[in-house]
Amino acid sequence: MGQCCCSKSKISPDEEEKPEALPKEEKRLTLSGLLGVVPQDLPYTLAGHLVPTEPLSPRSGKLLTQFREKLSGHFRDLPNDTTLNRFLRARQRNLEQAAEMYVKHRHWRQSFGTDTIIWDFDFHEREKVLAVYPTGYHRTGRLGHPIYIERLGLLDVEALLDITTIDRYLRAHVQAYEKMVQHKFPSCSLAQKKPISQTITIMDLEGISMGFFFSNKNKSILKKVIGLDSDNYPECLYKMFLVNAPWAFTAAYSVFKGFFDPNTLDKIKVLGSDYLDELEQHIDPCNLPTFLGGKCKCKGGCLHAQPGPWEDYPMVARKEDIGWVNDYDFPEASPELEEEEEEETEWAPLAVGTAKKMGSVGLIRFRRRNNNRQGVLKVIPKSEGVFEQSDSWGSVYTKKTMPKRLPVVKAMSKLPALDLPPR
Repeated sequence: MGQCCCSKSKISPDEEEKPEALPKEEKRLTLSGLLGVVPQDLPYTLAGHLVPTEPLSPRSGKLLTQFREKLSGHFRDLPNDTTLNRFLRARQRNLEQAAEMYVKHRHWRQSFGTDTIIWDFDFHEREKVLAVYPTGYHRTGRLGHPIYIERLGLLDVEALLDITTIDRYLRAHVQAYEKMVQHKFPSCSLAQKKPISQTITIMDLEGISMGFFFSNKNKSILKKVIGLDSDNYPECLYKMFLVNAPWAFTAAYSVFKGFFDPNTLDKIKVLGSDYLDELEQHIDPCNLPTFLGGKCKCKGGCLHAQPGPWEDYPMVARKEDIGWVNDYDFPEASPELEEEEEEETEWAPLAVGTAKKMGSVGLIRFRRRNNNRQGVLKVIPKSEGVFEQSDSWGSVYTKKTMPKRLPVVKAMSKLPALDLPPR
């Protein structure tokens, strides 16, 4: 149930003997695959600001390039360096194991509908759920990590299941994670002017009964959530503090910690009621709610308000305006052109970092705009579109002004069809 991203250092024997096959829908020829082009890490922007990223050393940069090369044969789009590095770290930089983990993650994203869950899933019962299980993000730690708080001791499982279902709760949990990765981490990075990709988690156990951890239903829910986090959002945890732990918690913790790998356990500290000094080493008291001994008392409740740097950087409001891998700001279109041609515009150029000039005319590669896996943030319709070499990637060409087939395909007529405009 917690935002406790963890990594699994070992793969079970069954998984090693029968590695999961690649997704069939991803096994297709692409221009980049045919031409030997490896997708590069593209600049990530949020609200028009370039998000800081961690500089790579020669060794880590080489390893990351090898990882991209390994994955580019299977996927048409890849996330930024920060995300790929998390999967590498989760498997101790072992390329084979990291690739296997990432392939399974992409299987899961497709089956779960993760790419569009921020916009598609309406968790309308959120406020009612917060009343029986207060959770949420609240400001940042001293080093800029977003703080995630769960008041596990106040959880009423029966009341929670009267309000929602386990499936809907898990979907809301994934939606919150996606917002964290796509919005909160970049916002904190911009606020701190340095890359931020991990959280501080505080699990408040005040009021919890020991029977909670020995209930099969509760253990099942915890195991599902922790497993989902560790498989798909690895290496997102900076520190976790279990505070107000009762004296008898040791026995229950022996069950609870079996869900984590040893590396994650090193990041967890179990504290009793005398925890404030430890928390204040990592968090300014002004950023801690009063129920944890801090000085913040947000109007309506800290876990309802959920203040933080993310308030200063608005998130993209529609799924059509963002690509899964990166988002880009393009010049504003004129209202007249948008009104006139937006309805018939079906094709948009790929982001500049993935463009490949081909032939003597420097053609621009296109993809359908309704493909949610890859796209652009903002495009400008063009009334008299022509193909020409250009450094301006704010142009869109309507279907009627496009060539019926890109010339490069004629030279490859014996190969299977690519994802290109129809004849």
